[in-house]
Amino acid sequence: MNKNDSEIISSILEGLGYRPVDYHNNADLVLLNTCSVREKAELKAYGRLGELKYLKETSRPDLIIGVIGCMPQYQKEEVFKKAPYVDFIIGTLNIYHLPQILERVKQGEKQVLEILDRRSDTGNRRSEIRDPRSEVRGQMSDVRGRMSEIRGQDEIIDANDYWTNPKRESLYQAWISIMYGCDNFCSYCIVPFTRGREISRPKEEIFNEIKNLDKSIYKDIVLLGQNVNSYGKNLYKDYNFADLLNDISKIENINTIEFLTSHPKDMSEKLIETISKIDKIKKSIHLPLQSGDNYILKMMNRDYTYEDYKNLYFKIKKIIPNAEISTDLIAGFPGETEDMFQNTLNAVKELKFQRVNTAAFSPRPKTRAQNMPNQIPKNIRYKRLQILIKAIDSEL
Repeated sequence: MNKNDSEIISSILEGLGYRPVDYHNNADLVLLNTCSVREKAELKAYGRLGELKYLKETSRPDLIIGVIGCMPQYQKEEVFKKAPYVDFIIGTLNIYHLPQILERVKQGEKQVLEILDRRSDTGNRRSEIRDPRSEVRGQMSDVRGRMSEIRGQDEIIDANDYWTNPKRESLYQAWISIMYGCDNFCSYCIVPFTRGREISRPKEEIFNEIKNLDKSIYKDIVLLGQNVNSYGKNLYKDYNFADLLNDISKIENINTIEFLTSHPKDMSEKLIETISKIDKIKKSIHLPLQSGDNYILKMMNRDYTYEDYKNLYFKIKKIIPNAEISTDLIAGFPGETEDMFQNTLNAVKELKFQRVNTAAFSPRPKTRAQNMPNQIPKNIRYKRLQILIKAIDSEL
C-alpha cells in the first residue's frame, strides 16, 4: 500500500514539474513515506530525518522536507516536536492535497499540518475518504499555473498524463488499490488507526484504472487491500471480491492477476473456486496465520482457531492442488508461554508454507496489545524469532 501511495505521490510531483534525482543531496524536495506497522520502521524514519537535518543545516538551507503516511497520521504534531525542521506532514488520507501544501510551503508557511482525522470508531462513510487519483485532477488544474510562476517554468506537463500512466516503480507489474483501511482491529495492529476504517473503491474506478494501463508494459497486476477478501462489504449488497476477480479477468491484455492480503476468516469457498477456475489468477495466496496457538489467536482478535485455519488451508489445497500459500507469524505476543510458542513451531512443520514472513511482537500505540499483561521481554521475543526463523528454514 505504501509503495502504491509513493507511485501516486510521484505522479503528482511530476505533474507539477518536479523530476526525480539519484541522490537526496541534489534534491530540492525530499518526502519520506512512512510505515508504522512496527517500531523499527519509525526509528528508521527518524534516523533518516536526522540525516536530512544535517544536510539542511550545512549545505541546503532551502531544502523542503515532508513526512507522509502512517507515522504522521497518528503522531500528528509529535513529528514536528521531534523534527522541527520538517516543513510539512501529510497523513495517509491527504496525499491528494500535496499540490496545495507545496504551494503554501513555497509561500513561506512553516510546519504545515494536513491530517484527515477519520476516527476509527465512526463507521464507514465514503464521503470521509476519496480516491486520490480522482481528487487531485481538479486541484492540479488550479495549482499548475501558480506552481509555474513559483518554479520559474513556462510549462508544466499536463497532470492528467501522469494519472493515465502513473509513475510506477515496477518495470512490468502494476499495483492497483481496490480498498483502503481495515475493520478487523487485530489487537496488535495499528493499521485501523493509520489507514482508517475499511472502504472499497467502486468497481468502475478499478476497471478504468486497469483499462488505462499501458498494456505494452503492464500485463501483470497486483490488487491491494488490507483484507481484499472483504472487498465490497460496505459498498455492494451482492458483489464481492470473487466477482471483482472474475470481471477483471475479462479485461483484455492482462496476463496475470495477483492480490494482497487475505484474511482467513473471509476466505470463502466461492473465492477459492474462482481462483481455481480462472487461469489468469496466480495460485499464490498470502494467508496470515500469526500464531499456531488458539489462546494467542483469541488475544490477537483473529476470529479463527488454528483448527479453522488448518481446515481452510487443506480446503484450498484440495480445490487448488498447485496453490502456493504463504503466511505471517509473530513471535513473543503478550502472554505467550513456551508451550504456546511451540504450537507455532508445530504449525510450521504441519503446514508446508511456500514463504513465511516473521516478526517479533512490536507494541504499537493505540492497540490493545500494547497494554496487555504479561508482556514478553524484548530479548526473549527476539530469541524466539530466531528460533522461528531456523524452524522455517529447515522446512522450506
